[in-house]
Amino acid sequence: LAERLTDKHISSVLSCIDAVNELKTLKLTNCLNITGAGLEPLRGSTIIEQIDLSLVGKNCNPADLSPDLSPYPPISCDHVLPILDSIIEREGCSLRHLQFPFLWRRWGGINKQFKQFVQRCSEMLNNRGVVSCFKCDRNLTRENRNFDDWYIQNHTCYECGRHYCESCMVDEVVDEVRVPYINSCIFCARKLCAACQDMKKCRVCNSFFCVACITRRCNKCDGYLCCEDCFEYCRCEKYFCRENCVDICVNVLQCESCNDSFCRECQDEKGECEISTCDGCDWEFCGKCRISRCLEGNPNEACADCVKEIAHLLLGKFQEKDAEIKELKQQVDQMQCRINFLGEQLLDQSEKVEESGRGSVS
Repeated sequence: LAERLTDKHISSVLSCIDAVNELKTLKLTNCLNITGAGLEPLRGSTIIEQIDLSLVGKNCNPADLSPDLSPYPPISCDHVLPILDSIIEREGCSLRHLQFPFLWRRWGGINKQFKQFVQRCSEMLNNRGVVSCFKCDRNLTRENRNFDDWYIQNHTCYECGRHYCESCMVDEVVDEVRVPYINSCIFCARKLCAACQDMKKCRVCNSFFCVACITRRCNKCDGYLCCEDCFEYCRCEKYFCRENCVDICVNVLQCESCNDSFCRECQDEKGECEISTCDGCDWEFCGKCRISRCLEGNPNEACADCVKEIAHLLLGKFQEKDAEIKELKQQVDQMQCRINFLGEQLLDQSEKVEESGRGSVS
């Protein structure tokens, strides 16, 4: 339903609830059809505390809305920033947290309009006076209250809005490493404190992420795994660390024909699933695809090394077919015997009927 909302719908709802005087939190989850002009009823609000313009829900990756993957929503700096300016410039502004759309953050360095607004917003946050860490009560520096290089608000939890300093760590040790009490999830791009969200560290790239965002683990060492650069995936639905479990991972290969991946644990005993590189044509195929490639087209044009590579597979297939033929022949012989037996029974019954008929006539 949210995907069908327009700026007119948003404006009507905000006006209806008197958002400028009543609304404290605004999250435009899945509002993919708006430019931001519908936020006009919020102009000059001193009540609003959090605005999430990322357009994605909890545990969702905002990068999925990038132009590389799909048409990006039309939310525009031209419509939204003047409204945000009217909020942060008001005396008594309550705004504590801003989450920007992924594309704004991605091109923030070259978007002068957006970059200047972030600077004004940082000044507004710094001019509020002393802000203390919720955990240790130390004062946060001005740099800790600004935005980071990805234009995500520093040291402020997305969920609870509390501030935490760099010195505060979680009580327990995660993967033999002390973890900051507040961290940015590499997947959902939100900074979250340990009180609001359990965070884990990727075993390969050492990035942090919400447990609710990423649940994949290495099938061997059970360590959490992050992005596609950190793991190998097998068709048996198992994940393996690319760097830490080398003795298994080096055997997770992908067929260049069918794109199936195979690990050591799911290799076919007959070798049909095993992926190998041919010395002659340099193609990396599984046995099944190599057989198909050699049998298609002109047999004389097939790579000689590929034929040698699959000779044992072809022999195995011929043996399987031969066994199937023998089994079918045995079944045919059994059926023929059954047919002969039923034929003899039918003949006996027919003779008895004829004799009975002659006896009745006499």
